[in-house]
Amino acid sequence: MTDIGKQLEQISQVLDWFTEARPLWIQASRNFALEASGEVHVFQVAERGVSLQSIWATIEYPTLLTNPRVTAIIYHVVMPDGNVITLP
Repeated sequence: MTDIGKQLEQISQVLDWFTEARPLWIQASRNFALEASGEVHVFQVAERGVSLQSIWATIEYPTLLTNPRVTAIIYHVVMPDGNVITLP
């Protein structure tokens, strides 16, 4: 996680998610995706999956797809036993 992500994790605990924290996460995710370049490595926890309404699915991933500096998006799934599987 990025430094800004770590800070947002902390302050999100005391903010209302929908009116205060979520807009901050949206902006941070958009900025991250706009500034990304080269191979982007995505780590997802297998037990949680990805919500279709998540910031990843609605903001970050679409922004990465349209970023011409991103050459690949590589998915890694963290399994319950801690092993990491890289998807082709």
